[in-house]
Amino acid sequence: MEYNKRFASRGWVWTKGLDMDMAIGQTQLVTPIQLASLVGALGNGSYVYRPFLMKEVRSSDGTVIGAAEFHPCQERSRLIHRSSRRCTNRFLR
Repeated sequence: MEYNKRFASRGWVWTKGLDMDMAIGQTQLVTPIQLASLVGALGNGSYVYRPFLMKEVRSSDGTVIGAAEFHPCQERSRLIHRSSRRCTNRFLR
């Protein structure tokens, strides 16, 4: 494989099993919430907001036991460089 020849000096080896692992997300270096944050930044103009995972807690019969207040909190701006954003916008159209 070309990859194995190119990166042999670093000790990196691509195996057939690695293809299977990557197909189901076993070797990914990001968490699902990090990936969702990136996709959100792509969609909203490159701003990263603090994830909010819970709207309310309900009992088994469906009544609301507790509710959380949600106030969008911007963690970072400009996650994606302006030139990359222009390129990404072309693909999203």
